[in-house]
Amino acid sequence: MTVKLGVGSCQQIAVGLPATYDAAGFNALTWITLEQAETLGTIGGETTIGTFIPVKTGVVEKMAGSTDYGTQDIPFAEDESDLGQPAFEAAFISKAKSSFRVLNAAGDAARAYTGIVSSFTVDLGGADDTQMGSTTVAINAAIITIAVP
Repeated sequence: MTVKLGVGSCQQIAVGLPATYDAAGFNALTWITLEQAETLGTIGGETTIGTFIPVKTGVVEKMAGSTDYGTQDIPFAEDESDLGQPAFEAAFISKAKSSFRVLNAAGDAARAYTGIVSSFTVDLGGADDTQMGSTTVAINAAIITIAVP
């Protein structure tokens, strides 16, 4: 296995959901890149564990419960020429489910998922600050790795 740097990776958004939740469905969408993302955040799921203790054995039994695929926080530098920023803002305003993918640096694979843009904010900063923004994706389905043509 080769260790990889994040440079060259990018965050993308597509309006709507894939027809099928697989590589073909996600690759059929039209993607818009968030060009000025500073970091791509952390993504992944966490399952709640339910427990039961039978009186007879006293041994705790564990069962997988609900899974939460979490949220992804993405800070970005404000840039009027970055088409991804108004796309994320429009998704936030609409409250509609959208599709997302993080494309790897080689451009041949991505982590794809669906969710809702749950925040879109700007920090206007001070005289010597880069004007930044931030968006959050509330992920609502499994994150899958897909090949990208």
